Amino acid sequence: MSRRLMPALLLVVVALWPVWHWYGNRLLAAPEERAGVLALAVAVLIGWRAPSASPPRWPLLLPALLLLAYIASVPIAPPLVRAVLGTSTLVALVSSLRLGSRLHLGLWGLALLALPVLPSLQFYLGYPLRAAVAQGAAPLLRGAGYAVLPEGACLRWGEALIAVDAPCSGVRMLWTGLFLALALAAWLRLSPWRTAAALCLAFAAVLAGNVLRATALFFPEAGVLHLPAWGHAGIGAVSFLLVAAGIAGSVLWLHRWNPPPVSAVRDEEENGILFPRAIALFALICLLAAAVPLASRSEHLVTEDFPGWPVAMEGAALQPLPLSAREARFSRDFPGRVGRFSDGRREWIVRWVTTPTRTLHPAADCFRGSGYRITPLPLHVDAAGRHRGAFLAECADERLRVRECVVDGEGRQWSDVSAWYWAALLTRTRGPWWAYTVAERAVISVRW
Repeated sequence: MSRRLMPALLLVVVALWPVWHWYGNRLLAAPEERAGVLALAVAVLIGWRAPSASPPRWPLLLPALLLLAYIASVPIAPPLVRAVLGTSTLVALVSSLRLGSRLHLGLWGLALLALPVLPSLQFYLGYPLRAAVAQGAAPLLRGAGYAVLPEGACLRWGEALIAVDAPCSGVRMLWTGLFLALALAAWLRLSPWRTAAALCLAFAAVLAGNVLRATALFFPEAGVLHLPAWGHAGIGAVSFLLVAAGIAGSVLWLHRWNPPPVSAVRDEEENGILFPRAIALFALICLLAAAVPLASRSEHLVTEDFPGWPVAMEGAALQPLPLSAREARFSRDFPGRVGRFSDGRREWIVRWVTTPTRTLHPAADCFRGSGYRITPLPLHVDAAGRHRGAFLAECADERLRVRECVVDGEGRQWSDVSAWYWAALLTRTRGPWWAYTVAERAVISVRW
């Protein structure tokens, strides 16, 4: 590692102070996202273990370009996007300093997995993955003699509609599978192309494993078989073990054909004649990156043509309640309006949304952030045949049943936010939309 490049590493770490501040707050607020620390630790271990190699030509070029992209993103991009660009800058610099490459694919992937990406993956990929799992499970069940048809992210068997719930989407398994593939590929020093192949095989293994899990869970969910209380978790554990074995086997197979790494040796003159000037220019970019967030301010979104809050829900009159501090902060940058109400027995969160947005996140994320343990429940179907997503939220001695849905002006309804987002993004529905979340104390068993 060139000692003349060490100041550049320190400059980047200081310049990205908003990223570290945001990252620490997310880990403190959402304990379930702390799995990313494992990916971070493995990335540091692999970077430290790797034999030192000479930097490539113009080692500061890619880090400088990524840092400029980070600066441009500060006023307009959400924190996660800024964190991705900032983390990529740091990885590009470490790759040049330690690994002799522009951007080490394994190290980069582990660094991205270290970010709190699970909620975003669930939001963007949750519905497409569940729909793909339903499409894959339906022919397997028909082959077993059951007339099952896929219906969005559900399986239709006669009059029964069985949802492929959030755990069966495989988002958490996908994170774990990609982590396993990246860690093994980086540890075994696979080439970039073989690392990319390992990631593709890991994705295929996760999708296949979740198709098998959804197929097996169809039988207890449809009432064909009765499993003990641990049956659901047991099927998930077996599916994960099969997927993990497949991923590890594929990476080891790729390693057999991996060429030995070649480390080119260059002197510092080859890496750039104007090396001191390059470091000075890079220092100026880092100084700008550290200062820009201090001058950025988020603007309050103005909403027009608001039709007013509903006065009753499900036959019960609503009484307005003040927003909590968390809800008030959330509503500042929300493209619409947020209201909190009580009908005397239940609490309602009503959101009026004017545009497809990531800020309309699932209610389960809010409850997890407040320390609740979440248990998915079957789809709730009311007397009118309308479907709502449901889960159980537990914290200390409090136990809440929560239901949610999104409705458009034509009466179309989505039982989860991810399904609504993709429908809105593909212009299958037009806004504005109403999102309803209702919570009530649960006094019965998990299956309701």
